[in-house]
Amino acid sequence: GGSGIGPDLTHFGTRRTLGAGILAPTVENTAAFIRDPHKSKPGARMPSYAAMPEADARAIARWLKEAGR
Repeated sequence: GGSGIGPDLTHFGTRRTLGAGILAPTVENTAAFIRDPHKSKPGARMPSYAAMPEADARAIARWLKEAGR
């Protein structure tokens, strides 16, 4: 399924890794990946959101963990 645009977030909350297997899918790692995916995964096609407040990135990460189960 999906639109083919953007990442497939189906069952994100049950995944064992983040960023194609490079990180544990913790709230902290997910928030950091949202803000700067290139730090952990050079060449990632996802844009950086470095200006996003840390609290907002953590809120999105928590939502992804819960909603994506």
